[in-house]
Amino acid sequence: MALAVGVSIGAAFQKIVDSLVNDLIVQFLIPAWLVFLMVKAVNRMRRTA
Repeated sequence: MALAVGVSIGAAFQKIVDSLVNDLIVQFLIPAWLVFLMVKAVNRMRRTA
């Protein structure tokens, strides 16, 4: 019985963690990385000009 409860709680917790990680990556990390690359490119162009 305890094993079944542990497995079901673990599965629910895993789904919550997966959802948070996927939302974080899609909503923040990818756009932040793109902004970083654009700033880096602008800074590189300023140095060479």
